Amino acid sequence: MKIVFVVTTIDRGGAESLLYDICRKIHDNNEVSILFIKGSATLLPLFNDIKIPVSGVIYKNAWYSIKNVLKLFRMFYTNSDILIQGWMYHGNLLATFLWFFNRRNKLYWSIHHSAFDLKNKGLISRLKLKINALFSRFPQKVAYVTELIANEHLNYGFSEKNKIVIHNGIDTEKFLFSQDNRHIIREYFKIPENAFVIGAIGRNHPVKDYSTFFRCASILLRQNELLYFIVIGRDLSLDRFSDELENVSLDKLKRIIIIDETNEVNKYYSAFDLFTMTSISEALSLVLLEALGSERLCLVTEGIFHDSSFRDLVYTFAPKEVDNYVSEVKRIMSLGKEERKKLGEIARQKINDEYSLTKMLNEFMKIWLNN
Repeated sequence: MKIVFVVTTIDRGGAESLLYDICRKIHDNNEVSILFIKGSATLLPLFNDIKIPVSGVIYKNAWYSIKNVLKLFRMFYTNSDILIQGWMYHGNLLATFLWFFNRRNKLYWSIHHSAFDLKNKGLISRLKLKINALFSRFPQKVAYVTELIANEHLNYGFSEKNKIVIHNGIDTEKFLFSQDNRHIIREYFKIPENAFVIGAIGRNHPVKDYSTFFRCASILLRQNELLYFIVIGRDLSLDRFSDELENVSLDKLKRIIIIDETNEVNKYYSAFDLFTMTSISEALSLVLLEALGSERLCLVTEGIFHDSSFRDLVYTFAPKEVDNYVSEVKRIMSLGKEERKKLGEIARQKINDEYSLTKMLNEFMKIWLNN
C-alpha cells in the first residue's frame, strides 16, 4: 500500500511522535512517505533512521520548497493508488488540496485536538477550524482520538457521515516499568530511594499551565524534604517561573530537576512515583497513556481524560486550583507503596487491553483497506 502522511509539522509533540510510531511499525510492508508543512523538523533524524522519505513544504529555502511542491503535485496527479492520510488541521487541508488533483486516490483525516480550544483562540484559529469543517465531507473517514473530541467537532459543523473514533495508542513494549531505569535515574540525580518523585512531561506552552504546576511545587517543596520533581520538556527553565518559585530557597530548588526534551523519555517514567499534568485542555494525551502503561499513578486536571474505567487510577483536580492539587498529592502520597504498585499494575493491564499501538494500528488498517 502506498501511503503519504500529510502533517502540519514533524517537530516533537504528541501527535507527531505518534505518527513516527505508526510509520515505524508499518513501513516494512508498505510504501510510506511524509509531507510536512512547516517547522524545524526535529523528528527528521528518527524518520531518516527508518529510511522513510520526508519532504517539507516550507523548509530550508524557497527553491527547495518549490521543487518539493512541484514534485508532489506531479506524483498525485499521475498516480491513482495513493492513500493520503491528513494529520492535524493544516495537514488535513493540504491533504485535501492534493487529493483534488486526482480524486481516484483515497483521502483520510485525523483530528488530535479539541475544537473548544480553537474556538476560544483568535480569529485565525477559528477560521482554520471553520475551513476544516467546510472540507470535512470529502475524506472517506475522519478519525478522532475520543468520542468527546468527535462530538465537539460535529457541533462545530464537521461532517457526521464519515466520523470514526480511533484512540491513541502507545508502544507497550517501550513504555513499561523498569526497576533498573528507576535506580539508574535516581542515582544519577542523587535522589534518595525513599524520596517521592512527581514527574511532568511536556513543552512550555500556555495550555500546559506550568505556572500552576510550579506554584504547587513551591508549596509542596516547603512542606516535605523528601519530595522531588522531574520536569521534561522544551523551553523549560526555573528562571521562567521565578515568580511562582520566589518563596522557595535555593537549597529546595535543587529538588526540581529540569530536563530538555529527549528521545529516551520512556526511561524516566520509572523514576516517578506520580505523573502529573496541569494542562487547561488536552485531547487524549499520549504522555498520560505512557505513564499509565509504565504503571504510574496519575494526577491530571478534570476533563482531559474521559475513560471511566480508569477512575481509580487517574486522580483529578480542578484546573488552576492550587489547594486542590496539593491536597490530592498528599492523598496519593499517603497510599502505601504496595497499594500504589497494585494500582499501577491494573493501569498497565488496561492500557494493554485498550490503548496499545497495535490496537490503534489495526483500526487504522481496517479503515484504510475497507473504505
